[in-house]
This record gives sequence, structure tokens and C-alpha cells, in this order.
Amino acid sequence: MKELKLTEDELEAIKIALSELVVQDRTGQLGIMHGANRFVSLHICLKKQHRTIFNSAYRKLGISNGVKVVNV
Repeated sequence: MKELKLTEDELEAIKIALSELVVQDRTGQLGIMHGANRFVSLHICLKKQHRTIFNSAYRKLGISNGVKVVNV
């Protein structure tokens, strides 16, 4: 795998986007969030094992919350 070099600003932008993007609903379904506020749905459904992959990436990026759980 090729190593990427990011500026601090690029890294911060990626952290913000990732921390809001991948969510888990109350049934345990993992997906990409679509919508805002109370009109949220899971636009793209992901496999359960992706949760571990995203949480690992979040730890490496310093995103402490991990995958968000939403009430949809």
C-alpha cells in the first residue's frame, strides 16, 4: 500500500467528514448517512465487519467517538 502525506488542514477535513459519515442504526445496520437532523436514512448499507475497519481507522486518525449510533 502506498503511503499518503497529508497537510494538517487536509487531515482535519477528513477527520470531520469521517466522524459524521458512517453510522449504525438502532437495529445494528451499518451505513453511510444521508440527510440531516431528523430526516436521516442509511443511504449505502455496509457489512458488519466494516465497523471494525472504520473504528480502527478512526483510532489511527484520533477520532475518539468511533462509529455513531443514530436513531433511524
